[in-house]
Amino acid sequence: MTETSYSCSVCGSSRVRVVTAQRILQYLCCASCKHCEKLPEGESARADFETSQAEYYEDANVDPFGEPHCIEREKMATRASVAKSLLSANADVLEIGPGGGSFLAWLRDNRFRATAAEHSPVIAQRLRDQGFDVIGGEFEHAALEKQFDALFSFHIIEHVVNPDLHLRRAYELTRPGGVFVVATPNSASLQQRLAPPLSVNFDAAHLRVFSAGSIKRLSRNAGWIVERVFTAENPSGWLRFASKIVRAARKEDESATAGKYARMSVGDSNAETLLNGFTMLSLPVRRLQAMAGMGSEVMLVLRKPQADAVR
Repeated sequence: MTETSYSCSVCGSSRVRVVTAQRILQYLCCASCKHCEKLPEGESARADFETSQAEYYEDANVDPFGEPHCIEREKMATRASVAKSLLSANADVLEIGPGGGSFLAWLRDNRFRATAAEHSPVIAQRLRDQGFDVIGGEFEHAALEKQFDALFSFHIIEHVVNPDLHLRRAYELTRPGGVFVVATPNSASLQQRLAPPLSVNFDAAHLRVFSAGSIKRLSRNAGWIVERVFTAENPSGWLRFASKIVRAARKEDESATAGKYARMSVGDSNAETLLNGFTMLSLPVRRLQAMAGMGSEVMLVLRKPQADAVR
C-alpha cells in the first residue's frame, strides 16, 4: 500500500492509501471508515461504469449470474427472511438491478407486486420474457413516477457512479414509513483484512467498496433512518477468495475470467456435492465471522421517516 495526499470522499479523513489489486486496478482505501474508491482505469468513473456494463451484461448468449445451487439457495434464504420481516401483504416493491430474477420470482410467488429497474437492455428483455414488469434505464434517472412500500438493491450500489444519488433517488421513490434494503460487499470482511490486494471486493466493475460505517454515513446524509445493519458470510465469500488466489497463481486476467470457476461448477454433480459439503462444514465458522461484523456482505435496512409525509 502507498501513502497518498487524497482525503476520503465519505468521512474526509486524510488516512488514505492506494491498494493495488491488479496491474491497473487500484483503490483509495480509508483507514478511518474503511471506504474504498476505485481510481478510474479510463477517462472517468462514468467511462469505467459504461465499459463494465457492456463487458459483463450486454452479451445475450451469456448468463453472468450463474451460481451453484447451494450458494444461490443460501443467498436467497437470507434475502427472503429479511423481506418477510418487512413486507406486508400485497406490498408494492421495486428491485433495483434484479440480475437473473431470483428475488423477483420469490416476490411474485409470494404475491407481492413487483417491479424492476434494470440498466442493461439485454437483461431487461430477458426478464420481460419471464413475465416481469421491468423499467429500463439507469435507476438514478429511470422513468419511475410512483412511490413504493419497499425497495431492494442487492449488490448494485458498488457499481454506480454516484452512490449518494442512488440513495437519494431511492428515498424519493419510497413511501413515508417504507423501507430500503441495501446489500453490498463489505470492505471490513475477514478476507479483505487478511490480504487486501487479493480481496474479491476489488473488481474492475466495483467503483466503490463500502464498510458498514461508510454506507451508514451516506444513508443518513440522504435522510434515511438506519434501522438494522448486519453482515452475512455466504459460502461464495471464501470460494471466490480461493479462486482469486488460483487466478493470481496462474496469472489469469481477472476481468476476462470473472465468474469462470462459478460457471464451471454449475450443473456439475460432483462439484455440487463438494460445494454442499463445504457449505455445511463451514457454517459454524461463517456464522462467527458474520457475528463479528466481518462477513463478506453488509446489509442495511433503511426506513424513510413517517414525518416526511407532512413536510
